[in-house]
Amino acid sequence: MTNLKGNPFLIPPPQGAALERDWHTGAWPARWIAHPEAANLPSVVAYKRQFTVAEDVTISIHVSADERYALYLDGVCIGRGPERGDRYHWFFETYTLRLSVGEHCLVALVWALGEHAPLAQFSVRPGFILAPDDPEWTLPLATGVASWETKRLDGLTFFKNHLGFGVGDNIEIDGARFAWGFEHGAGDGWITPHIGDEGISMGGFDQHGTLSAAHHLAPAMLPAMYRAPWRKGVVRHIAQVAHDADLVSMPIRHADDLPDEHGAWEGLLHGIAPLTVPPHTHRHVLIDLEDYVCAYTHLVTTGGVGAAVRVGWAESLYEDALNAWWDIFHSHKGNRDAVEGKYYCGEGDIFRPDGGARRVFENLWWKAGRYIEVLVATADEPLVIESLDFLETRYPLEPLATFHTDDPRFARIWPIMVRALQMCSHETFMDCPYYEQLMYVGDTRLETLVTYCLTRDDRLPRKAILMFDVSRFPDGLTQSRYPCRSTQIIPPFSLWWCGMVYDYAL
Repeated sequence: MTNLKGNPFLIPPPQGAALERDWHTGAWPARWIAHPEAANLPSVVAYKRQFTVAEDVTISIHVSADERYALYLDGVCIGRGPERGDRYHWFFETYTLRLSVGEHCLVALVWALGEHAPLAQFSVRPGFILAPDDPEWTLPLATGVASWETKRLDGLTFFKNHLGFGVGDNIEIDGARFAWGFEHGAGDGWITPHIGDEGISMGGFDQHGTLSAAHHLAPAMLPAMYRAPWRKGVVRHIAQVAHDADLVSMPIRHADDLPDEHGAWEGLLHGIAPLTVPPHTHRHVLIDLEDYVCAYTHLVTTGGVGAAVRVGWAESLYEDALNAWWDIFHSHKGNRDAVEGKYYCGEGDIFRPDGGARRVFENLWWKAGRYIEVLVATADEPLVIESLDFLETRYPLEPLATFHTDDPRFARIWPIMVRALQMCSHETFMDCPYYEQLMYVGDTRLETLVTYCLTRDDRLPRKAILMFDVSRFPDGLTQSRYPCRSTQIIPPFSLWWCGMVYDYAL
């Protein structure tokens, strides 16, 4: 990705011959493209460009989308974005591709969810844009110039997240309707996209001398988010349940556990062997990740027509009986290590296999927590779960500093405090990853101060300072949380932002 040294708020001026072809401060040599139905939200579409390389070559491309994208090269996901900002700081990522002689295919999965999206997610107009850095590749690859194709991906529906009110809705993926193989550019139904406005950089002005009303593109300020399989975890409970069981009001009881099945699920969890769930089976599985984790669910299945796999997330179990999900607000969590006699209540996604081989299910946005609930229900044929992985994601913040004291209590809580900061550090700082995923000034000043103490990496604090600055209203007050589609002002938080600027100056 492009990361600027020095002042992250300004794009360095080009030098020498680069001035003639530099478009970072004006119009891009590419245009936004969109599926003809992309404005019908929620929208999940794919864009593809098949091209030929005559000799081994290395090229750089700049990519963005509204609202989010996952970028694939020859079927392999090489990046996600764009980094979260607002319409006047609509970030783009830069990827360097090493291409061998022959045929290649670029595919972008792009989604715009509107009110189903997290509160921190802005949108201007759904679409996708890609521009090669080298003008030689503009004609073969640039959107709005090259012959890109698009198609809508069906089979994805969104349903209310009752607990995490700011994190966006849950997703249900129906494998019987999904366009399998889209990441390779396979399948039919690809059509010509609508060509929209040219890309405009943050410093670009239109012919009237005013800032463009579209996306103001700026280079990403942060490195790529950390993404790797989470390797810890134990199975705490497996039970047979009725298809209509009210799991919220059912306690976890040792008497209901099926200990003979733990080994197979543990093997699946640690990538040792796939797991087969027999026909007409309902299983309720509780997995303890042994730490707090923010992660994407990555589920691979074979067979199992008519089956359903629900993967839910919770920070802890609850001590009191839950008659409905809203009871968690006056229930107690108690010792978070304990599960016996406690109640699970969480939010998650639903995946419905279509019977095909090695179907890969993955949610569009990550979940957070410590406990995973897997509810599997099969129909007339067995379901093979080839793998079930949780791909941890966060800002790549790794502490360089250490802290020592003769009080042994600090040695125990130090890892917890570092982990808490990591789980609240993503494309922005966050107040909490489970419920809101919003960057509030009050939380963020503390998070930036700790970041200064732990590491020399100040990119995320600098972005936080910028985001609150651009949230400012004409009366001078900054918003209490930003980016956020819902406006909120807490006047003292504006003073805390001034404190953040002061801290950074020091």
